[in-house]
Amino acid sequence: MHNYFLHSGRVADVASAVHVETNEEGFVATVQQMNEIRRDRLGRVLNAGGTGVAALVHQFDRSPLLVDQFKKEYTFLEDYELVLTKG
Repeated sequence: MHNYFLHSGRVADVASAVHVETNEEGFVATVQQMNEIRRDRLGRVLNAGGTGVAALVHQFDRSPLLVDQFKKEYTFLEDYELVLTKG
């Protein structure tokens, strides 16, 4: 929706103050727009141009491989594991 407003001219009075980054050079990797997903040796997603590590991976769930990687890296704890006691 935000792209529609920005590119349709409906918010022309503020659009000039907005800096638009491309998927190739920006710090957000929008997976839906990527023909291929490049990662470094640590598994971090690179922007579409391969020039930098993406700070945010938007729509990672569009890639089964990224979903698998996420599940391996981030294990959800059971309720009983949320509080640790000394002893």
